[in-house]
Amino acid sequence: MSVDFDAMTAVVNLHRTGAVLELERRTAGMGASIRADACRGRATWEWCASSSGNGAWAQYGRAESVILDAAFQNKRSEVSLTIGAAISTYRVDLELMVQVNSRTGYRRLVRRRIQP
Repeated sequence: MSVDFDAMTAVVNLHRTGAVLELERRTAGMGASIRADACRGRATWEWCASSSGNGAWAQYGRAESVILDAAFQNKRSEVSLTIGAAISTYRVDLELMVQVNSRTGYRRLVRRRIQP
């Protein structure tokens, strides 16, 4: 397999035939907001539990998902959440699709998923 990040393509050999795959960069920002906006219906919200931004996703609680989705549907750019017994406060930027810990400034990706 070879990957060309400039062209955002990968060539994979399948049964002695090269297949070219188009890649899409998945980062916070306008693209994340557009992808989330394309998803209509009953939504579940998740935050990225991996420090690298890849891999494990954890689901927000039902109450937090309702708050996030109401803000998202009303085209708000951000919402504040208080989560857990430790009373951690976060600012969720619904345009960049990131949550920011209000105390530490640590950022994590968030995503909106439609339930089947």
